[in-house]
Amino acid sequence: MSDWQPQTTDALAANGVLEIGDGYRAKNVEFRSLGGLPFVRVGNIGNQIALEDLDELPNAMSERLGPKVSQPHDSLITMKGTVGRVAYVRPDLPRFVYSPQISYWRSKDHQVIDPRWLRYWLESPEFSYQALATKGSTDMADYINLRDQRRMRITIPPKGTQQRIASILGSIDDLIENNRRRIEVLGEMAQAIYREWFVHFRLPGHEDATFVDSPLGPIPDGWEVSPFSDVATFTNGFAFKPAHFQAVGRPVIKIKELKQGVTSQTPRCPAGEIKDKYWIEPGDLLFSWSADLGIYLWNDEPGLLNQHLFKVTPSGHLSVTLLCHMLQESLPGFRERAQGTTMKHIKRSALDEVITVVPERRVVDSASQTLDDYDSSVRKLSATNDRIASIRDLLLPKLVTGEIDVSDLDLDALVGAAG
Repeated sequence: MSDWQPQTTDALAANGVLEIGDGYRAKNVEFRSLGGLPFVRVGNIGNQIALEDLDELPNAMSERLGPKVSQPHDSLITMKGTVGRVAYVRPDLPRFVYSPQISYWRSKDHQVIDPRWLRYWLESPEFSYQALATKGSTDMADYINLRDQRRMRITIPPKGTQQRIASILGSIDDLIENNRRRIEVLGEMAQAIYREWFVHFRLPGHEDATFVDSPLGPIPDGWEVSPFSDVATFTNGFAFKPAHFQAVGRPVIKIKELKQGVTSQTPRCPAGEIKDKYWIEPGDLLFSWSADLGIYLWNDEPGLLNQHLFKVTPSGHLSVTLLCHMLQESLPGFRERAQGTTMKHIKRSALDEVITVVPERRVVDSASQTLDDYDSSVRKLSATNDRIASIRDLLLPKLVTGEIDVSDLDLDALVGAAG
C-alpha cells in the first residue's frame, strides 16, 4: 500500500480532479406533470435510483441547472433523513435533477479517480468515519454538511488497483442486479397468469363455465364479489418512537425497508416489548397504505411492523399468494382513493370500497399451486441475492482500504459459494 496516495477532497477539487456539489432548491411552481427532468429526492435513493412517478422540471431549465443535472458515473450521497445512503448513476439512466438533500461526487479526471471506484469508496470505512464525525458535530438532526464533504481525506490507490477493485465489486453488483431483474420478470409473469384467470376468466375449463351478473360484470357462477375488508384482515403497524430503538432486536420495517431490505441503518427493537400481532415473518404479505401504496411479500429477516403498513392475513379459503395478486390487480382502485399532497395515503374505509372477485375453493387451490411455483423461485433468488450481498458487504471495506490484495482474490469461488 506504499503507492496509495492520501489526498484531501478540497485539493482534488482545486486541481480539477473531483467535484462535490448538492442539488437544486426547486419551487413548487416550477414542477410540471409530464415530459420533463425527474426531480430525485432522498426517498428515491436506495439500492436503485427510483425515477418513476416523480415531480418533473422543464427540460428547458437544464442549462440553468448545470451540474445539478445528473451525469453518467456520478456517485450520490443522501445528506439528510437516512444519512449516507450511496447510489451510482448508471450510464443507461435518463437525466434527472438532484434535490438539495443529495450531494453528488463527480470524477472530473478518470485517470486519477476511477468513478466506479469512487462509488465504492463512499461506502468504505474511511468515508463513513468522517461522515459520522460530521453528523455528531451539530445538535441538529443527522446531516452531512457539504462544506465538510469538501474537506475530507481520501486515500487513492493506483489507477490499475482502482479498476480491479471496481471490477470485482461491480461484478458482484451486476450479479445482484441480474437476479433482481429475474425476480421482477417472474413477478410480472405470475401477475399475467392471475390476470388471465381472474380478470379475463380464461382459466382451464373456462369454455364450459356459466357466467352470472355482478357489480364487476359477468363472473363465473359460484364465484363472489367482496370488498377487501371481507377477504382479509388488515393489521396496521405500531407507532414506534425513538425510545423504543435499541442496538439489538428485530428490525423495524418501514416503507424504506420494503424497497431496500434491512440494512445496518435500520432501527431495531426487542420483540418482547411489542405485541406479537406486530411481528413480521418471512412470507408475510404487507401493504404500504401511505406513500407508494405498494404490495410486498416480505422475504427478509423477521421484523416488526411500523405504522403506515398493513400486515394482510387472508380469510376463508384464500391463500397469501392469491391475495397478493388480488391486491396488486386492485391497486389502481386504492390509488384513486388516495388523499394528501406531499404524502398520499388511503383511509381504512377504502378497504370497504374496493371490491374484488373471490373464486370458489377448487379454483383457489389450483391457482395457488401454479402461482406458488413462481413465488418459490422468487424466494430462492431473493435468498441467493441476500447471500451475495453479504459477501459484497464483507469484501468492500477490505478491498477499498487495501486490507485484501485484489490480485489474489478468486471472485468466481466466492460467488459460487453464495449460490
